Amino acid sequence: MKRLFLMPVLLICTIISISAQDKVVKKVLELGKSDNTTMNHIDILANRIGGRLIGSHALTDAENWVISKFEEWGMEYYTQEVGSINVGFNRGPWFGRMLSEDGMQLHFATPSFTAGTKGRQIG
Repeated sequence: MKRLFLMPVLLICTIISISAQDKVVKKVLELGKSDNTTMNHIDILANRIGGRLIGSHALTDAENWVISKFEEWGMEYYTQEVGSINVGFNRGPWFGRMLSEDGMQLHFATPSFTAGTKGRQIG
């Protein structure tokens, strides 16, 4: 008898849940078509902030940017520290010079963490 009662209740709950999800999905799709800011967010994260290795200032900057967006949108958030690393990874300036009679300054550039969202990159 309990099974006969529970089956219709379960079916009704499922139908209500599906209809609520449909409204959310429709709203997300509508926003994606009319007010899509995905590329703006990617531009900020990839080109302005750059690569985000664990322990780097760029990771902290990206986390703070995301938190500011959540606050702007009125969302609640919390951060949870997974662990800690006793060293950081912050790439500083590289330099060098050639030691000879005609010594010269050498200029270095590191291709790591370059942006790739602005189309083809040459150089």
